[in-house]
Amino acid sequence: MTWPSIQEKARLYAPWAAVALGISLPLSTAFDSVLLALVILLWLVGAAFVDKFRDIVKNPVAVASLLLAILCGAGLFWGTPDRDAFSDAKTFLLIPLLIPLFREPRFRRYGLWAFLGAMSFILLISSLLFFDQLPPGGFWKGIPKNPYVTHHYITQNVLMAFAAFAWAAYARLSGKLLVRAGGAVLALAAMGNILFMVPGKTGHVILAVLILYYFFHWLGWKKGGAAALAFIVVLFGLAFALPQSAFHQRTTQAVREFQEWGPGQKSTEVVNVVGYRMEFWKNSWGLFLEKPWKGWGTGSFPRVYAEKYRETGMILTDNPHNQYLLTAVELGLAGTVLLLALFAVQWITAASLSGPLYPLLARGLVLTMATGSLFNSLLSDHTEALFFVFVSALLFAGYEKGKA
Repeated sequence: MTWPSIQEKARLYAPWAAVALGISLPLSTAFDSVLLALVILLWLVGAAFVDKFRDIVKNPVAVASLLLAILCGAGLFWGTPDRDAFSDAKTFLLIPLLIPLFREPRFRRYGLWAFLGAMSFILLISSLLFFDQLPPGGFWKGIPKNPYVTHHYITQNVLMAFAAFAWAAYARLSGKLLVRAGGAVLALAAMGNILFMVPGKTGHVILAVLILYYFFHWLGWKKGGAAALAFIVVLFGLAFALPQSAFHQRTTQAVREFQEWGPGQKSTEVVNVVGYRMEFWKNSWGLFLEKPWKGWGTGSFPRVYAEKYRETGMILTDNPHNQYLLTAVELGLAGTVLLLALFAVQWITAASLSGPLYPLLARGLVLTMATGSLFNSLLSDHTEALFFVFVSALLFAGYEKGKA
């Protein structure tokens, strides 16, 4: 086999490897790593770098991602960086790398179906776990009282909230009756999984935000706002009315912990998850104010936080459970502005995507990540970061300049 034919094969198979990431990311971190290595290898062997570079530089989302990756690299040269943390930049490097692989519309469809198919499987296994219909010893990690499947209950709820939004989008926008019916059933089942079964507060908040936007997009601000509020009151009210539901238990726990957390109380004095977060946020804000412009350097947060608060009797953490604060501490105001700019660029660029479905999903992705980042450092978590990379590349590969 000649080298040109090998390159041609690499160009042929690279998009399929990228599509396969949609299946692996909700299911297996190990498989993610194998597929990412394969994608990069095929990307390099396939060459055609001029065409790939052209796809990248003309895409606003790819350019914004590259700027963040460059800043992450530059952050290794000031403050107290962790030089092993350049991998933090991979999130922002992978988006432009994957965008050329989703150039063809069919691969964008396949990638989205692959992800939603994997989430359908997660939904099925989680529901069976909840109803105690699966024997012990399987690949699933959860139990009936917390039926998450493979990664973490917070991760599952974040991904499931977006999947519910996507299925609801198919239910409204598809021209095929069977797809619309299936989308409606899956969307309702996913919302039930989030609110009644899996106790992830972040997913509960994201779901409420996505419901608001869904109705705004569908019916406009006035009618959509009223419809969304009515839907949220009924759905979340029903979940809260059942004491055994995940939403009821997590909401009452959060309210109780917030009320119990007193001024000056330290995280080692009482088990209080809400209090931990409040302490992490307060301390992280103090770290940011010490070096507000450039931050402490890429990957510096665990070391700086430990050095600052080791002798205080507080619990140490490797992240503040807030992506904006994590970015602010490590990369200063410049990093925070660029992160917000990336979300803003995605929101604006969504208007230039083809069809009614992809613009809606693109803005749903932004809301998912922007909301979830208030309560978790999503871009430092493998699965959530890869989810952001995969769906961003898949959707924004369809950018058409001047379409908006």
